[in-house]
Amino acid sequence: MKNLVCIFLLLTSGVTQAQNVYSDQFQTLHEVETVEVIENANGEEFEKPVNRAQMSSDLMNAINNKPVTKNLPQVLMATKTLIAIGKEVYKVVEAGKPVLELNIAEPVSVLPKTADNSIRAMDLDNWETPKARKYRVRFKNYMGVSTVSLDYMVIFSYGGSYQGKGNFITGAIIKPVSIDVKWGWKLNASFKVQTIMNQGTDEDAVAGALLVLDYEVSTPLQVNSQSSTIFLNGLGKIVEY
Repeated sequence: MKNLVCIFLLLTSGVTQAQNVYSDQFQTLHEVETVEVIENANGEEFEKPVNRAQMSSDLMNAINNKPVTKNLPQVLMATKTLIAIGKEVYKVVEAGKPVLELNIAEPVSVLPKTADNSIRAMDLDNWETPKARKYRVRFKNYMGVSTVSLDYMVIFSYGGSYQGKGNFITGAIIKPVSIDVKWGWKLNASFKVQTIMNQGTDEDAVAGALLVLDYEVSTPLQVNSQSSTIFLNGLGKIVEY
């Protein structure tokens, strides 16, 4: 008799969960949470809340006065002293799966501007070891269930100098690390360079770039778009807004 009761409870639980999957509360996004994922010396991960910084007036001015976009191959935009090289849009996740082509795509570089824009990262010296930071974004429904979770890495090299001057950026990319999407939910994500700026002088430039990670989650009931803005510079600084 006891075994029959246990089986009945298991079956009832399964039916309840199936009904929850189809419910409005399960299919509707309620909140989005982003945390930084930090690994200790033992390889254990723990989460640190992301305190989003408020953009300075300099960054806001840089966004409002966007650099000139060039139609030259691979050149995304240019200022008086800098050029951004890469792709217009990098697809990170499509239909809940990582985009494999991202591994071979040309990453973003912010380099010194020359007359013909022919300079490449290999022409610069003194690059620092690549810096990486890991983030986790969760999309929760009205039942408090994390229906979509995306771990991604922000990776870039910095500090490269040209003819002994400047601090520039290369190899900047946002890569998916792990993706978890519950039944009935979909995830697409991509990133792009929003703007670039010089935080130094014309003679000794410090390249800065704002990368925007856009993600779209959808269910049969709704489509919701969110984004994160990440600032990088040639001194190795990373700030999320």
